[in-house]
Amino acid sequence: MADASGGDAKKGWNPATKAVRGGLMRSEHGEIAEALYLTSGYAYDSAEQAMRRMAGEEPGFVYSRYGSPTCEMLQQRLALIEGAETCRVTGSGMGAISSAILAPLKAGDRVVASKVLFGSSRWIIANQMPKYGIEGTFVDGDDMEAWEREIGKGCQLVLIETPANPLLDGVDIAAVAELCRKPVPFWWWTMYSPHRSCRSLWNWAPMSSSIPPPSIWMAKAASWPALFSAMKRG
Repeated sequence: MADASGGDAKKGWNPATKAVRGGLMRSEHGEIAEALYLTSGYAYDSAEQAMRRMAGEEPGFVYSRYGSPTCEMLQQRLALIEGAETCRVTGSGMGAISSAILAPLKAGDRVVASKVLFGSSRWIIANQMPKYGIEGTFVDGDDMEAWEREIGKGCQLVLIETPANPLLDGVDIAAVAELCRKPVPFWWWTMYSPHRSCRSLWNWAPMSSSIPPPSIWMAKAASWPALFSAMKRG
């Protein structure tokens, strides 16, 4: 019973059903537990098919570093659980965070982030990004005047962690997101909040149809250390 394709019907599934059946991709053998595909490469019907796959002209797997049925099932399931458009998994939580921070930015860009972050995340912003000409500014998480001032100066990314690790500092997600309606990409990650507590927060602020919504990047390092999902509110 293959069940990997999308569909609006799945959005109405109960959370437990999504957690079990979301992204399901059973093989012809009909296994009950998802199979682990340990291969690094994949076979093709012809050299021409291989060329199309590698050129991105035909769907299918090419190399397990780019994607595999095992990862695809996880990605589809997490996206369904989170109500996300898409999901990408990485080898570690910091792999997800560093990729999400560095991939969309370039020299001359500016990041505004909350002061209290997981130590490695703060280190990337304070020490690694300046090497690439990217400026980082830190703001007290509960100082909304500072958020408004620094975002108003212009930035290409806003980052918060709430509740923060390890001090559990909180940031008003809805209020900061509202300031990103320009829009500015808004990156939020959490380590301590379980999925059922955080999920409702995606309904925070009403969005006018005339104002593009902010882009949301979210990682849950504790529940799913390999999770890197890119969300965009529709």
